[in-house]
Amino acid sequence: MAVNPSSGCCPEAGKQFPCQGCNISSQCCDSYEFCVSCCLNPARTHEETAIKMKVAKPATAGSYGSIFNFCAGRCRHNSGSVVHENAYASEMHHCFSFQLNSSVYRNI
Repeated sequence: MAVNPSSGCCPEAGKQFPCQGCNISSQCCDSYEFCVSCCLNPARTHEETAIKMKVAKPATAGSYGSIFNFCAGRCRHNSGSVVHENAYASEMHHCFSFQLNSSVYRNI
């Protein structure tokens, strides 16, 4: 992926929200960058739900301030993709899926 050297931004042309190297059904990707991109797609992640999610389990934990922060955080942190505390279970270890059985949801 090319970046405009003068602005530091992605080019205007090209596919928006690419999911190259991602498994859409598991919502996991083999690269962090494409995980964030795929997660940012409004068809996959609803902003209202994402920004209400808590960053961590404690009741005092804050929420994600934006859809970008949610996607960046989810794709970076996923304890379910680690085995033996120091190895990934598969190459697809950047995941943006919601963990419905966890206590990270706020009461809406």
